[in-house]
Amino acid sequence: MVLRDAVGAEAIRWSLKAGLYRFLLNNDDAECEMKYWFNVDSKSVESHDDPARARSENLLGPYDTEAEAQDALDTAAERTQAWDDEDEAWDNATSDDQE
Repeated sequence: MVLRDAVGAEAIRWSLKAGLYRFLLNNDDAECEMKYWFNVDSKSVESHDDPARARSENLLGPYDTEAEAQDALDTAAERTQAWDDEDEAWDNATSDDQE
């Protein structure tokens, strides 16, 4: 897994914060028991029931499987690229409207 150059640290941090916020709004602890997280600092997968699991904005997730968590950086890169493409399309449509 390689974090693509196109995905900057700020985009990852924004994605982390947005994902964690959505998760906290939609889940309670009872639903988290089998979830997995990817720690961007240690580059390792952590399970919800791990007492040493980081509790910070350095986690991506939750993911249903350990494999999904392991692919978290690639998933974040793909989503960021898709959002960048949408932004570019919107910017181009907006500039076309102004002409």
